[in-house]
Amino acid sequence: MLDAIREAYAVQPPDLFVYVPQTSRYWFAEVKGPGDRLSGKQIRSHDAITRELGVPVEIIEVRLRTVADEAGLAGATLER
Repeated sequence: MLDAIREAYAVQPPDLFVYVPQTSRYWFAEVKGPGDRLSGKQIRSHDAITRELGVPVEIIEVRLRTVADEAGLAGATLER
């Protein structure tokens, strides 16, 4: 079924299939990095996956962080 959706919408399936054994919950995930956006084809294929397979597709947005961000120093200046 995923192959049929892939061919119909001319896109690859979502990046990940996530399964949590403790709860038997599962879903697909599409990973997007900074500046990366879903295409119209991806949105339509994700809707088809949810509608035809009954499996949700979640979007994971990756944000880059620096060591300064982690230390709470982003934007700070150091004085000598």
